[in-house]
Amino acid sequence: MGYGVQIFGCLRDFRKDPAGFFARLAQAGYQQVEPCVLFGDASGYPAALRELVWKPQEVPAFQEMMEGQGLCLRSCHVFSRDVLGAAEEMAELAQKTSIDAYVVNCPPDIAKVYRDFARDCRALAEKLAESGTALWLHNNAPEIAARVQGEAGETTVMEAILQEAGEGLGAQVDTGWVLYGGIDPAAFLKRLGSRLRSVHFKDMAENCQSLSGLDRFAVLGSGVTGIPSVMAQIPEGMPVLVDQDATQGDFLEDLSASIQALQAVRP
Repeated sequence: MGYGVQIFGCLRDFRKDPAGFFARLAQAGYQQVEPCVLFGDASGYPAALRELVWKPQEVPAFQEMMEGQGLCLRSCHVFSRDVLGAAEEMAELAQKTSIDAYVVNCPPDIAKVYRDFARDCRALAEKLAESGTALWLHNNAPEIAARVQGEAGETTVMEAILQEAGEGLGAQVDTGWVLYGGIDPAAFLKRLGSRLRSVHFKDMAENCQSLSGLDRFAVLGSGVTGIPSVMAQIPEGMPVLVDQDATQGDFLEDLSASIQALQAVRP
């Protein structure tokens, strides 16, 4: 499938010129785009975010536009205040497009509500499976840093959710947030084993745990993420996407440097 980009960080650049944005990604060598799509009631999100994220009705036209540049749409990052309530809308969009996997984030205070969230994920995965669509869980830092008691002893909240939700829920690991949460990303991928479905490569600055702003992030290959060790844990053919949350220059130039860093390890 080649390398892809999760475009949350660069949504503002995308909105300025969607066709040009896709063209530059293709020129850099990318083959996949993972968008952020807002489902259901949007009132709980800031107005600026609502303007930037994709709406379900926009996705077919954007897919056609990206396919014109040789880019594919496979997975989709979900923004929703009620992911289970959005199941029907998600299934309908998957039928209209090439989306075959939806990705959800954990809610705030996840350490307190992880069992409820795991039950919702199990139910959502079952509903989506009826239309042939997969469900993956994406991590931020809190569900990595927080620990709970699982069947095999103390574990991260993310691993506890995967265990409670069952095999229908896969994992999309964000390497930067795993590192920020205090675990070596390569070791975490190995721990997840067969539950791993996709990897977001995010690089972090040195001593990122002592930082809290945009200076935590680095262009992939210029920070502290060990690309070779992480790549060694990713099976051939599994989706690998660059996920950069901030830039100090030009996002598309950064993304060009990022794919070169990946291709230097796995062409």
